[in-house]
Amino acid sequence: LKQSNRVASIADASVAQIGGKYVFVRPSIQDLNHLTKLIESEQIRPIVTESYALKDSADAFKSNMSGHTRGKISIVVK
Repeated sequence: LKQSNRVASIADASVAQIGGKYVFVRPSIQDLNHLTKLIESEQIRPIVTESYALKDSADAFKSNMSGHTRGKISIVVK
């Protein structure tokens, strides 16, 4: 990360070892709506490393379960 960037995780507590913040959360609809607004206004930017068509959702799940995913996996619905 660049010096001015931040790292946080809800999945990997080891981020605390590199100065990050680990948070256990149970998101609410209000939280998800707030996150949507932050993303749409480009105040935060999720890192999507893999995208799958809806018909390939099983492959997306397998990729996620492999434990080797960095960033987010998206499912594209058309």
